[in-house]
Amino acid sequence: MPKKKSSATADPLMDLIVGDIQNKFGAASAGVLSSETILCKVDTWASTKSFLIDSLIRAGSDLTRPVIPFGRLTEIAGLEASGKTTLCAQIMADVQAKGGICCLADTEEALDLSYIASLGVDLDKVIWVHPEHMEDLFDKFEHLIHVIRQHAPDKMIAVLWDSVGATATKAEVEGSAGDAHMMLSARVIGKNLKRLVAPIARTKTALIFTNHLYTKPNVKFGDKWETYGGQKMKYLATLRLRLTKVGQISMTVNGIKRVIGQDIRIKTVKNKMAAGLQQTDAHLLHGLGFSNEYSVYHHMAALDSVKKSGRSQVWTPSKGDEVKYMGWRGFQSKVANHPEYSELQNEILEVLWG
Repeated sequence: MPKKKSSATADPLMDLIVGDIQNKFGAASAGVLSSETILCKVDTWASTKSFLIDSLIRAGSDLTRPVIPFGRLTEIAGLEASGKTTLCAQIMADVQAKGGICCLADTEEALDLSYIASLGVDLDKVIWVHPEHMEDLFDKFEHLIHVIRQHAPDKMIAVLWDSVGATATKAEVEGSAGDAHMMLSARVIGKNLKRLVAPIARTKTALIFTNHLYTKPNVKFGDKWETYGGQKMKYLATLRLRLTKVGQISMTVNGIKRVIGQDIRIKTVKNKMAAGLQQTDAHLLHGLGFSNEYSVYHHMAALDSVKKSGRSQVWTPSKGDEVKYMGWRGFQSKVANHPEYSELQNEILEVLWG
């Protein structure tokens, strides 16, 4: 909503036109744009708690750019077991660490509470919403946002919907298995999201939803992936992330090779806050979420401060003696606890983004 200016502009014609509109429709109905005007400025945001994903959304290492925007819509889409819920949990943990309020709708009915608690989420401070169907979910979201803003006007509000593809419409719930409901969910989402955009922007609420990816039939060229919910969701979202698995992270323990995680490729399909269509590979460890330590370990070979010495690596920090380590276990014990460890992330961002 534009902020009313306290003084007249330099152009009398502008003042005349705006004054007539304000007299008829109210003081907040119109104004003249300036550098001080506030329309839907993003001045509050949360982190994903992964420095690689944060830098991807910023399209570089500029720490002044926002990450997960409040007052906007964010979509996290991906294949099964690609880390969508994990990423949401890490965002929730960061919002709570900043004193915000988190609301969660688990329409997949498959959320592991002990797992998201291990990622830093305080379960005692999460409001959960159980909808009967999609229309009911939007009604509860709208009411919830207004109630929280009424009782806590200065709190960050993050509303998470997991997931769009698993939420049935009212007609689907009340109908029979043989009924056809072509594009019904897309129409319901389009109608209700338009209704929520203004309240979300005015209350500085972050609406974050996960979505499923599926392949479009008979696509030989171009983007083969599609998401549920129709086109309106794509237009209204400020940030759209796409997660796909591209590899496994394995480790040999006592002579036995075990898979300990996944390499997840994350792409900004849409980004209104920075350059879009960027991508990076993050590292999802089983039971630990997106690991900053493993990402640093994975990229250290590309740093000038790291040299190979036989089967080991030698890291030369800016201060202190050389650190010699071997493999992931050696990195955890010798490098991750080093006083100069934090400088490694900045070096990696410089390599990745220049």
